[in-house]
Amino acid sequence: NRLHEARDKSGEYRTKDILPAIRDRIAVWETILQRQLWEVPGDAVPKQSTRFGKGHAYPDKRVQQYSTKVKFYAMNAIKELRPWFADSWVSVQVTCYLGTRRRVDVDNLAKNIKDSLKGVAYVDDYQVTDLHSSKRYDPSRPRTVVRITEGVEFGGAT
Repeated sequence: NRLHEARDKSGEYRTKDILPAIRDRIAVWETILQRQLWEVPGDAVPKQSTRFGKGHAYPDKRVQQYSTKVKFYAMNAIKELRPWFADSWVSVQVTCYLGTRRRVDVDNLAKNIKDSLKGVAYVDDYQVTDLHSSKRYDPSRPRTVVRITEGVEFGGAT
């Protein structure tokens, strides 16, 4: 890459060549940061308990549809980073901008997002070491903003 090519034979960096190399690195990191942050349009749907009826359990259709929508937008946003979170700890930040002032638990909103990202942004949700969730009111543009970054290493008990 350019940064390694910017060195002379003695191993010192050549000043005239280092700036383009740094710009290349910044462009790569800007791309990564943009792909870690994405939006899911529409009102968020909270994860609810499994419904029971007619002798069997079934999940709520709205929850399933919203989960599919989250997966679709996540796959489009982070398709190039999928291996990046395959074996690392992750931090998830969720902000839900709701179109109505309905009573909904913010932890259930975040749980649905976190569960939907399983197998897309990370292998399993046990990898999530930090979860920050919030809800806001925005009737003009309901949406959910999700950001995933590398999390803090989580060590087991010794």
